[in-house]
Amino acid sequence: MNPVWLPVQQLADGTAQGRMGEGEAENSGLRAGCGAVALLAFARRTNQIESGDPEEALGDLIGDLLHLADVLGLDGQERLENGHWHYSEEKKEEADYGY
Repeated sequence: MNPVWLPVQQLADGTAQGRMGEGEAENSGLRAGCGAVALLAFARRTNQIESGDPEEALGDLIGDLLHLADVLGLDGQERLENGHWHYSEEKKEEADYGY
């Protein structure tokens, strides 16, 4: 594996995640870990894990998810906006809980 992928691998493995106590909302580290699992699977499937970098692979994954939305008959732009809304709300929640 190309060393530039190490932080992504650590997030996916849970070795770079933040904490989550009982009753607390997940923090960005935990949420990013879920994204890292998806990104690593995509990078392996597209052979970017050795030669590509996470930034390029993330853009490609987002593009492929938009293709998936098309195939499923979903509005890709609407899904992007909804995803950004979720992200913004989760960041507000993290700020409210102080983590």
